[in-house]
Amino acid sequence: MTKRKLAYVLHDISLGGVEVALVSAIPRLFREFELRVICLGPIDPSLVHQLSPAERAVLVSVPYHPARLALTVASAVRLLLHFNPELMVCSLWRASAVGFVVKKLRKKIRFFAFVHNTTFFHPLDRLFTGIAIRNADFILTDSQATRRFVMSNFACAAPNVMVVSLLTHPSPDHRTMTPPRPNQEIRFLFLGRVNETKNIPLAIDAIRYLRDRGLTATLDIYGTDDGGWEAVVNHIAHRRLQEVVQLKDGLDPALRFTIFQQYSFLIQLSRAEGMAMSVAEAMQHGLVCVVTPVGEIPNYSMDLDSAIFINIGSPDDWEESLRKLENVVKNPLLYEAISKSCYHNFKEAETYADTLVTCLDAI
Repeated sequence: MTKRKLAYVLHDISLGGVEVALVSAIPRLFREFELRVICLGPIDPSLVHQLSPAERAVLVSVPYHPARLALTVASAVRLLLHFNPELMVCSLWRASAVGFVVKKLRKKIRFFAFVHNTTFFHPLDRLFTGIAIRNADFILTDSQATRRFVMSNFACAAPNVMVVSLLTHPSPDHRTMTPPRPNQEIRFLFLGRVNETKNIPLAIDAIRYLRDRGLTATLDIYGTDDGGWEAVVNHIAHRRLQEVVQLKDGLDPALRFTIFQQYSFLIQLSRAEGMAMSVAEAMQHGLVCVVTPVGEIPNYSMDLDSAIFINIGSPDDWEESLRKLENVVKNPLLYEAISKSCYHNFKEAETYADTLVTCLDAI
């Protein structure tokens, strides 16, 4: 049987939830479709090394520079018109611009605009994501929160909005996390891009708060610089935490499930999120997450049931949230209950490959 042609367009392949989810799905997509992946930027070899040579061969990188966006879009459009897919998935704003042009030139192509955030980060994001939503045949979202965002801002989107899981792996058969023991180092983990939206300085402040109360809290920040690296370095120095807050490079995605076992908490105090992949994957393993309840997070967790919600709305809210965190750190029974609950919440969750193929096969 002839395979349908599927084109998948995204910004690049770097360390991020969207990109890691796609790489995890490439073997399944390669088996079921004639696949071409167009990256509007570089491909990190360390993130695709586990793919077979035939699977890596479907990846095409188009050079990108902010001052030459039109040239990047034109190059990608030419590649896609030559490939002539039946189905085209475009993820994030630059890919949305490409998808819009291709759809205008080849109306028979089924265009899926993939939206990942509950906010627009800049004017070009607002412009091209909006154009894609208005012209796509179907809209994919990574969470119910993102789906609501799309439908509340674009009445034209209903009823063609579908939710796709971004989980890359099934949950493990057994939960391996254990509560921190008395007098044990309390290890916190951040995993994601280092940018302003992630509010990493607040996570550093939380470590300072716990240490000022005699708790041996530490924080390891695994991430790639997305405009916030210098501010984080300066804040670590300002809080005099150079010995206990370590800013590390991005983590090989293949290692993240192993590294969860080395920590007691994941902390992510973002101002805005979609699915929050590192949070969801940590919860799959029973790692207790300290989070701001933004984006999809309140839809898959509850405060002091399966996560610890941090309110950053005012100084008083912040202080109260820190006291709540301190209480969980000091209470092994409460930690254990939260860990069990978050693990069971994700025990039967579907993966990205499964849900994406289901959406594509339904067309």
